[in-house]
Amino acid sequence: MIVLRSVVRPAQAKTQGRHFHGLRTQKALHVCFGTSVNILDVSPTPGDLFAVQHRDGKYLFLEAVKGKKNALKFVCQGELLELRQGEFVSNGYYPRLSESWVKKTPTLVESLEIVRKAQKGDAPPSELLQRSSIEDVELVTCLPEFEKMVEQNPAQWCDGTGPHDEPLDELDQNLLTAGELIALSKGYRGVCLLQTSFPIDTTETRLPLLRPFVLTLLRSMVESKDLVVCSSSAAKGAATSLVISAKRQPFKAWGAYLASIGAQASVVAESEFYKLMIGRMMGYKEENIEHHIASNGGILTAKIRNLVDLEMKELSNANPSIPWR
Repeated sequence: MIVLRSVVRPAQAKTQGRHFHGLRTQKALHVCFGTSVNILDVSPTPGDLFAVQHRDGKYLFLEAVKGKKNALKFVCQGELLELRQGEFVSNGYYPRLSESWVKKTPTLVESLEIVRKAQKGDAPPSELLQRSSIEDVELVTCLPEFEKMVEQNPAQWCDGTGPHDEPLDELDQNLLTAGELIALSKGYRGVCLLQTSFPIDTTETRLPLLRPFVLTLLRSMVESKDLVVCSSSAAKGAATSLVISAKRQPFKAWGAYLASIGAQASVVAESEFYKLMIGRMMGYKEENIEHHIASNGGILTAKIRNLVDLEMKELSNANPSIPWR
């Protein structure tokens, strides 16, 4: 039996680079097996994010959401969970394919079907939470707090990866996509790419679509009047991403262009021309784009830079002013 109790709200985090130093609390939830304690000292609220750590060091991340009749549910890797008598019980997939916003989002139904088909061969989170040896459970953040953190230092989710950036740890990696989407929704970047399906390995937590807060944020972005969401499919449907951009120019034109060339969030572009073009449209620092190209064995020439400059001017002459809100 798993009992959620003694929840302590984390204090405002101090950040260094993309690492969330100070974001986690000390033990905020106690994991108990074989007990009869059913009363929560402090009830979790929608938007809370919990990290369940296994003894092998790996994590499952549970996002608290509001279910039917305001009942509290949890989402983990696309599965909807209910805490019933101290145990997590599956309520099926999240979100439902019949939900209006899901059907409204280009290719999202098809992407979720691909992901769920691949997941059938693996144990779902509801089974892992019952069978696995759990070391600890922590309240790591809540969505409003994380949004404030991104607003206070948006460059961490807008500039791209630099040559001196430290590798992301597991928590950082799982919250990276949400931070990028928040930065866009707040106006600190003009375009985002969100990977929604791969031909293989779709059940890995690295699939951005299944990371914490991503589906919650995507829903609000699809329903926003200030953003445009379109689908970008790689050749022969090998992978699919969503291109999300501000309706303002040049971001709207850039988003349409990225969709037209089949740009993918998690697939590296083949040529230096497209690496530079996509990097600039994503709003990354020029030095970080150059580092990305060099780290993949590429060389930027004056000719490539001039061609990219001309292409971008043809798409739109508008000034890419940030923040755009």
